[in-house]
Amino acid sequence: AAAVAFGSTPRVGVDLSVTMGGSTYGISTNGGAADPAAGMEVGTSGQNNMVFRDYGLVATGSGAVCGGSGSCDAAFTGFLAGEGSSHIGLSFTFGNQGFDKQVDGAVVFGRN
Repeated sequence: AAAVAFGSTPRVGVDLSVTMGGSTYGISTNGGAADPAAGMEVGTSGQNNMVFRDYGLVATGSGAVCGGSGSCDAAFTGFLAGEGSSHIGLSFTFGNQGFDKQVDGAVVFGRN
């Protein structure tokens, strides 16, 4: 799930669940989709216009990607697109501390 808090400084909140190899991993921004105002700041000018990112996230899950430890490093990079910012493009990566086991992916969200 994803949500946008529009205003003078737009912000995006995301809750993402990835299931693979019998394990489920979760990644969320501060506040998640329920409170996007606490999430990632969206750029409003120049090359960062409509772009957001957060490299300091934690993925939860005890599968092999996180080394069985229960958590690992994660990052989101994305952008708002479409008329009235009707869509969100989001790439994600997560993996254990050395990133020798890593998952990369992308997802698109559209306004209902």
